[in-house]
Amino acid sequence: MAFNEHIFIFPAESLPGHNKDSPVTTTEDLLERASAHWSLNRTELRPIQTTSLTPLHPPIVHYKNGFVHGSIRAFEQGLNLMLRPDDVWLAIIVQLRLYFNGKVGDLRSKLAIKTYKEHPVANTHTAVIETNVVGKCHPAFKSANGFTDPEMRRWIRPEFTTTTPRDVSIADMVMLSEVSTDFERYHFPNGKAPSVTLLGTPTDWDKILRRVDCLPEYGEGCAEWAKLLIAVLKRMVATFYTPDSLELKEFWKNISKKVHVGSDGDNEMETISGWITAFSYWNEEGRRVQDFVNTYSMRVYTLDGVRFPVIRPTQVASGVVQASVKLHRSATNTIQNCTLITGCFGMQVSPLADGTTFRPFFGYWVLPNSAAEVTDATTSHQSSHNQPHELGGRSVSNP
Repeated sequence: MAFNEHIFIFPAESLPGHNKDSPVTTTEDLLERASAHWSLNRTELRPIQTTSLTPLHPPIVHYKNGFVHGSIRAFEQGLNLMLRPDDVWLAIIVQLRLYFNGKVGDLRSKLAIKTYKEHPVANTHTAVIETNVVGKCHPAFKSANGFTDPEMRRWIRPEFTTTTPRDVSIADMVMLSEVSTDFERYHFPNGKAPSVTLLGTPTDWDKILRRVDCLPEYGEGCAEWAKLLIAVLKRMVATFYTPDSLELKEFWKNISKKVHVGSDGDNEMETISGWITAFSYWNEEGRRVQDFVNTYSMRVYTLDGVRFPVIRPTQVASGVVQASVKLHRSATNTIQNCTLITGCFGMQVSPLADGTTFRPFFGYWVLPNSAAEVTDATTSHQSSHNQPHELGGRSVSNP
């Protein structure tokens, strides 16, 4: 059976909607919303050194967790939700990074993490223009996911028919990083998206399913998380084969279910369930997001006998992570301490024939920590030649 490079499913018989959330059109505006590390009022102190986000076309709607919050907002507003296998896989490894951050001591032998003395080096010669990246982005990031096991590196990196060099680079960068804890509040009413577009082929999506099968190797917590992801991914794969299935349409409509459990002081506690909670399983400390007991069991969302969590909207972890890196400028042969910010910042907004399309948007920035922190690269290289580099328990090697 032959397949196109995408499939449509129409979960709800409703008219297409239009985005009502305010988009941003410049990388500076998006960065101001996405990270407390940068402000339009202090651009002279932390100018953007390199980014994958120039220009922002189509415009981006920022959300704290672009994949989770943006997907829910697509359903709330009746938009077409467009997903690549890379979007889903990168959302999974951002969550996996949180889990590893909380378990790095327990999993050190399994992850084969080295001990390092410096920060990774990012070379602007290959990173300034994305078309020159071609899968290597910053050259020091060729081992950049912090693991010395080549099989682990291959497992982390996306490899689908829709994968771009930027996707590979971002996967590496995510595994260098720790989560950003900027706080935002969201309300999630129920919604019904008129259409979902899955890009790629069934084989692409099946690859994610097979990769998730490996998660139980990293502990009991990951084993429980994998059960949720497998139940979701099986239905994403099945969508290519039977997009008219009433069962699958019902699955897509249940991305988020509003649930109320008890009270929070004088107010009723707002909680959600639905399959999107599989992508918000871990919090910023690498611990499982609190699962509230639902006294109304009929409202608990289940797939294949697996119960999905009931969580508070404010507990959804950020989809943005950060790391300390050293930026090498080839033109001046200098090195500067910088902050790398990467992840899913929001949703790209594109007009549809009749309505609006939302698709997750991943990218990165590199910002200087201080304009004064510039050292000669030759001296730095001689002192650290062939030495591994330390990054808070996460690591890369010199290229």
